Amino acid sequence: AIYLIGYIDDKISLRPFSRLILLCILSYLLIYYNPVLDIKTLRSNIYNNDIDLFFFGPLFTAICIVIYMNAMNMFDGINLIAFLHFFSIPVIFILDNFLIQFSIIVCLSLLTFGFLNFKNLTFFGDSGIYILSFICSLMIIFFYNRTQVNVENILLIIYLPMIDFFRLFFSRIYFGKNPFNGDENHLHHYLIKKFNFKSTIIIYIALIYIPLFVNYLLDKSGFL
Repeated sequence: AIYLIGYIDDKISLRPFSRLILLCILSYLLIYYNPVLDIKTLRSNIYNNDIDLFFFGPLFTAICIVIYMNAMNMFDGINLIAFLHFFSIPVIFILDNFLIQFSIIVCLSLLTFGFLNFKNLTFFGDSGIYILSFICSLMIIFFYNRTQVNVENILLIIYLPMIDFFRLFFSRIYFGKNPFNGDENHLHHYLIKKFNFKSTIIIYIALIYIPLFVNYLLDKSGFL
């Protein structure tokens, strides 16, 4: 169903509000009937006590999923940057010995896509972004619930698309624009104008992977 929403949006461009409502309903139903994917508490390094979400858990989880899906849809502006983000998720899981077999399958699939995307032979489109961001969000939630990591670890995985999403969302509202209409004010647009495609990709690799691996090394060495 998630894929079909993206496919229809690719073909006829659904209204943003209608698309948002459909994604919210589907995400909520999945979480409601699969409690293992429900975020019940928020754990933080900053705040010592866990924050219990009580019966708001399924709604909160569904909202997080939909925000992430829309953030990734905005993030996917030029070749390879969405691939670089998605690829980092199974890599982190493999390093943490979590969902090994599934993560390897996702890695191999993404490597195939990344090569074709680099050659301009295939693109995610809304359908690809929606279904893959949906799957990755469920993997991240499962990782959070099963491994008992803190919220900060999860934010470190998704921080780059989320920062760009909220920056664009609120700046568009501030300037009286529809927050869901596309423009050329994304981070990758600024970088492409200032540098070139190759340099932009190198910058994205650094922004995505360096914080993750520094955090991983600090965690394994006992500093965190």
